[in-house]
Amino acid sequence: MKLKYTIAALGVTTMVANAAVVTTQADVSTFSHQFTGSEIYDGSSYQNGWTGGADTANYNLTTTGSILRIQTVGSQQGSTLNGTNSTNGTTIWNDINSGEFSLEMNVKVNATNAEGFRLMWAGNDTERYFVDITTTGVSYNLNGGGVATFALDTTDGFHTYRLVGDNEAAASTRFHLYVDNVEVTDPNGGVFSSGTNDSRLLSGDTTSGTFGDSYDIEYASIAYDTAAFAPVPEPSSAALLGLGGIALILRRKR
Repeated sequence: MKLKYTIAALGVTTMVANAAVVTTQADVSTFSHQFTGSEIYDGSSYQNGWTGGADTANYNLTTTGSILRIQTVGSQQGSTLNGTNSTNGTTIWNDINSGEFSLEMNVKVNATNAEGFRLMWAGNDTERYFVDITTTGVSYNLNGGGVATFALDTTDGFHTYRLVGDNEAAASTRFHLYVDNVEVTDPNGGVFSSGTNDSRLLSGDTTSGTFGDSYDIEYASIAYDTAAFAPVPEPSSAALLGLGGIALILRRKR
């Protein structure tokens, strides 16, 4: 927990100097689409347009209260949670095609192989974004190739991950990744354009290799909106941001 607050404080200098692209804040409770774990899978069947991937033989779902737990063993692509279909008049994710979106997941990792698995596959019809997770951190794609990893014990409780796509300030959509309401990407955002017509929301094993095999995760909630919203900072994070701003001003005066 100390690590994320340290990163928040260090990020203030960049934020003040360059100004963040996503300036509108919104609590997840205001998102247009919100699902608890039990509203995705009620213990016997998928709900509200959610479906499972092709590989269900190695895919075990259990629901306790509002928490959905998914466990996989040795799967080879297809053990995924899919939020792309329309069922009973409820359309999910398919209206994410404007280049702007906010996707938030509140999850706890119980176990995963060393390579981890794909927490978020978010395609907005022109570009797609990957957020990968292990028991020790979260990784995201960098523009031009490669990945960056944010160190975090993802097993010590539920953490909130918000991926935001924003096309207002650039020809190509910029992405922002927030962990527990603190941005871990550069405040100006990163650009990841795959040049694809992919419009899918997936979570789980999305590759044919060993990446994504054998994971155990609990979903408290998944929510999204068709606009770019930064999260509302926690009081402790906001205080650190304020201190960072004061420190920056004092440094300039010197």
